[in-house]
Amino acid sequence: MNRFGSLSPLDNALTTLHGFHSEYRNGLSDHGPMVIEALDRIGRQDAIAPWLERYLGRLDPLEPNEDAGPLASLDPLDPWSTIRSETEWIAYFVQAVEELGWQETIAAWVPRLTPALPTAAAHGVLRASHAVRGLGRGDSPARRHELARGCASWAWRREELPALECGGGLTTLQALAGIRVPPADSPDALTGMISDRLRGVATSEFLTSVQAVSLPRNPAEALTEVVTTAGVALYSAPPSGRFAILHGLTSAIAVRDLLPFLSDTEATRLVEYSWATVAALWASYSVGADLKAELCSEVPTTDALLERAVNNGDEHAIKVATAVWSEELASATERPDLRAAADSGLQLFGA
Repeated sequence: MNRFGSLSPLDNALTTLHGFHSEYRNGLSDHGPMVIEALDRIGRQDAIAPWLERYLGRLDPLEPNEDAGPLASLDPLDPWSTIRSETEWIAYFVQAVEELGWQETIAAWVPRLTPALPTAAAHGVLRASHAVRGLGRGDSPARRHELARGCASWAWRREELPALECGGGLTTLQALAGIRVPPADSPDALTGMISDRLRGVATSEFLTSVQAVSLPRNPAEALTEVVTTAGVALYSAPPSGRFAILHGLTSAIAVRDLLPFLSDTEATRLVEYSWATVAALWASYSVGADLKAELCSEVPTTDALLERAVNNGDEHAIKVATAVWSEELASATERPDLRAAADSGLQLFGA
């Protein structure tokens, strides 16, 4: 008997995952919703249930009495003043999606959450973006609830970067090459939580480097530049920092799904914070590595990357391979540079 029910594989799996907390083991993000959406999007519905069966044992179940229920009194201007817990944030965004609609919730809330894009290693924006992708293929209660969960995790763990005013003359790649990398505090400094490491990066010197760029005026074109730079960062990253820096590429690509719901000004700001996230991860984890100018001679095809990732089963391998596939699809352009970056990520997981 199929424990995941009789709805679509994606909706069945989402419904199952919504019985668990958004984090486990004292702060690790639940990647399940993102992975199953990615598998669904690439047409590997057959892989969803087996993958989830293996993954669920990691997660912490939500107890029935942990459901916050409807929230009676909220400050609409500053919900952070009254909402504290994960379940309260979930209830808040469930209510928002029901009252506003999912598109309007994105339009209203992404600008408010933009400065917190690096929160929890960017898993808030990643989860929200995957939810938007799923809703774009079909609306359902489970997919709307998943959007609420994604926004909730972003808001719940909110840690904001300072205000940015990008207006220099450098490209993002030029600026990244000039960012000073602080030394690790100890040999184990790169093995803890990514969010802990990022907190120490946002110095005035770092922010000056980040703001020294001049991005294209079109937000979509600006994001393409940021994605390209994130790919170079991942391809150039030393093995010790590759896992963290990978999140810069996946989160930058995730931003593209949110741009259509924003004004040009809001979209530009989101892209700027995406760039700052890529730069912060590089500054935190590159440990003095140089940016590589040339690719290796042989770059895997997208299909080969996807097959390796799905067969391997690691959540990050699946996410980075499908992210690059998604970016090639969105641009209708071959991106061997991004495939080379994804390949370096897959090698880290033994794929």
